[in-house]
Amino acid sequence: MSDQAFDVARVMPDEAALASVRTAIGDYNDARPGLERAMEWRLTIVMGIYAVVAVVVFFMLVKEIGWGEGLGVVIAILFGIGWGLYNFCMKPVRDFQQNLRNRMLPLIFGFVEEMRYTKGLVPRFMEKFPKWALLKYGVAEHDDAISGQHDGMHFMLSEAELKTGGKNKTTLFDGVIFHFYLDRPFPGILAAAKRPTGMQKLARELFGTGDLRIIESGDPTIDATHEFRTDNTTAARPLIEGPLVKALDYLSDVWRDDVVRIALSSHECFLLVPTKRNFFELPDIAHDIDFDRHVSSMIRDLVTLLVTARLVSRIGIEEAAKAQHDAGVN
Repeated sequence: MSDQAFDVARVMPDEAALASVRTAIGDYNDARPGLERAMEWRLTIVMGIYAVVAVVVFFMLVKEIGWGEGLGVVIAILFGIGWGLYNFCMKPVRDFQQNLRNRMLPLIFGFVEEMRYTKGLVPRFMEKFPKWALLKYGVAEHDDAISGQHDGMHFMLSEAELKTGGKNKTTLFDGVIFHFYLDRPFPGILAAAKRPTGMQKLARELFGTGDLRIIESGDPTIDATHEFRTDNTTAARPLIEGPLVKALDYLSDVWRDDVVRIALSSHECFLLVPTKRNFFELPDIAHDIDFDRHVSSMIRDLVTLLVTARLVSRIGIEEAAKAQHDAGVN
């Protein structure tokens, strides 16, 4: 992958778009102090009054029911109401920042055709997410998402957190999921998953992998972090022994927070990029937004993710098609 062109500058916003972004930031910074003062007044008045009322109610109920088990329910209810009032006080600030995102993102991603920005919605592609091959999760939480088309590639980028189910949830993945439609399908399923350890490996040995087979790449560095699973070894092996390993090696240098996962499934490609960064995060209302500190890095990171997705979407498609043809001939 390192020998392929990676020209981020080519898809960066032009000067006109950047000027519009700076104007939007200037409008935000001009209005910010007034909004901050209004927020502080709301918090002081609303939360102050509620704190007094909550204390009075609490001691009245203690007098009526004593310090029994029912008191825990009362505390939970009072806390829930307080949390709801706090969110009510903060809503204008969050809406203000969200409006800035809505205004900036179409300018930042002016090179993306049919661009759509959404927040908090479950992407439809998750219905086809290959859990059994890539990552078996129980609960998925989604935040910001961008979809559109670039250079002939249809894509969706969604910030997501994948967790185990049940009461004691464990985060299995936290980062960005890319979903692409490929021009040439992979004939089956091929997943570069995170190598299992401990109980995960034991569970796999007990219950098996179904129709999937495990293949080694032959690269000791990649095999130490990834496990390749497929239901079509003939088509998968040329990818695993060549372009897929190169792609993972490249991606591990770019995104270092954890193991990058990739899955090819017919016309679809799923790329899981773990990252601790929230790409749409803005400083809190107490601080102005600085273009170079807060926005320029956001633009570059998001553009880099999109270009990375384009590179990954092209890996090994020719090899997979050739392997399928050779298998048919033989």
